[in-house]
Amino acid sequence: MDVAVVGGGLVGMATALAAARAGASVTVYEEALHRGAGQSGHNSNVIHSGAFYPPDSLKAKLALLGRERLEEFIAVNHLPLMRCGKLVVQQGGEADRFDRLVDRARANGVPHEVLGSAADIAAVEPGVTGQRAMMLPDVAVTDFVAVLEALEDELVVQGGSITFSSRCVLEGTRLIADDRSVAFRHVVIASGTGYNELSRDRTWRVLGFKGSYRAVSSPAPSRLIYGVPDPTRPFLGVHLTPTLDGSVLAGPTATPHAPFAWRLLPLVARNVPAAFDELRTRFYAGAMQRDVRRYVPDAQLERGIVRSGVRAQAVDRRGRFVDDFVIASEPGVTAVVNAPSPAATACLAIGEHVARIALEQMARA
Repeated sequence: MDVAVVGGGLVGMATALAAARAGASVTVYEEALHRGAGQSGHNSNVIHSGAFYPPDSLKAKLALLGRERLEEFIAVNHLPLMRCGKLVVQQGGEADRFDRLVDRARANGVPHEVLGSAADIAAVEPGVTGQRAMMLPDVAVTDFVAVLEALEDELVVQGGSITFSSRCVLEGTRLIADDRSVAFRHVVIASGTGYNELSRDRTWRVLGFKGSYRAVSSPAPSRLIYGVPDPTRPFLGVHLTPTLDGSVLAGPTATPHAPFAWRLLPLVARNVPAAFDELRTRFYAGAMQRDVRRYVPDAQLERGIVRSGVRAQAVDRRGRFVDDFVIASEPGVTAVVNAPSPAATACLAIGEHVARIALEQMARA
């Protein structure tokens, strides 16, 4: 075979499909018993606009291209898509951060509109309050498990194969799958937190984080509602997300989840207030409700956790967050080291990018 992809989530499956479309023979090895057991089946289902990411970063480039590819794929396969848009709401003391965010959206070529007053915001989304807001009309919601299933189906049509409940290790460039050595010209690692066990490179370690969501009982905004992200904190904070079934979710929190590593300790030490806030909103519904009421004053949240998300996040040797997608390649092996949000949005573009690296290596060999 030409290409083995270890990891059958959205990025791994999109990589396999891109390689198969180019004529390569491909097998995907997925450790879980069923599709969507990791990040791909446990996320907000949001198709992001690409406005938040530094211009010229891989996140910005691949999110923009990936959103186009993904929406085309969704249309062709008759998958659900709800175009709801997003409001990023500025409160007092956030003017500079808000202006920088608007500048990023402009630099990235993302359609946006600035609402310059509380009255303008209320006219667009009653019940939401703030000094200014940025409207991102292209943001949408889908079902990423359905997307993953459609990717699997097309891969099989293209001649690829998928093996579930498959345990893989790498010995150099030799792949051992279910205790058997299998011969491939190139191996792609796209296994999220499984990167730690598969890669010999210790430059990065991938940590697990769990995101928890609560249901919003009232009011129910029709758009995603975000606060302005704090660049000194590693996560975006609590926001509101409409879902395909008509409900609205508040979240996510971000608390440590397996796998753990010593690099988590310096990360927490540098972000003690943020870590405390994440724990507080995870375990105390009233704290999450207070956060949401900064921009939706009448919001009422249910007490229980109704959905949990998973995030695989790479950190460097000093325990610092890696803020961009990271794809590392050496002869015979290409690894998707860091692919947190917006990786689902960008999955088809990431897959094309990774497959191109693998196929170019194979052509030179």
